[in-house]
Amino acid sequence: MAALLNADSVSVIDTATVPAVTRMLLASDGSTTVLLEALVRVSLAAVVDSQHTIRRSAVPVRLQSFFAAEGKTEIVERRSRLVTPQKEVVSSNLVLIPSWNSDKLLPPVGCPLGRHLARHALVRRRESLDQTIGSWPLDGEQQACLSKEYFIHCRSGALIYVSELFNPRIVPVELIERRPRSGQ
Repeated sequence: MAALLNADSVSVIDTATVPAVTRMLLASDGSTTVLLEALVRVSLAAVVDSQHTIRRSAVPVRLQSFFAAEGKTEIVERRSRLVTPQKEVVSSNLVLIPSWNSDKLLPPVGCPLGRHLARHALVRRRESLDQTIGSWPLDGEQQACLSKEYFIHCRSGALIYVSELFNPRIVPVELIERRPRSGQ
């Protein structure tokens, strides 16, 4: 899953050129889990691949200033997948949560983050950062996939960063116009 946050491997998506369902998934400022569940027509579970505390200096440079505002130096890095009951991976996710509030914000085993936050009314708003084409990290071969990055602003004042890569068999990449990320 090292492909997450690798700015050299992405192109920004012109969302005007994507199919309506894909555009809704990428542009939504609500729960991506709910939209993915509607798309695949089953309830999704979260499988946590790794979760540990890192120093703010280990966060990609472009995100460090956002977490610096929190005034804390430790961040919980969580890598997970949303899967169907048949264990098909729908998305591969990276979540960064300030450690000072992680006990309340991290969901219990098996529960997707968005569902947990909604159930406990912890979200104030979501802020979209980017919709890009990246590289699907699973299935043993490099395939183009759609991705979405956003912040979740919590009622506690905590800021959660989320990067989601979508399985290209479920959210296809075809017919999408690409442009370089600004500054490249």
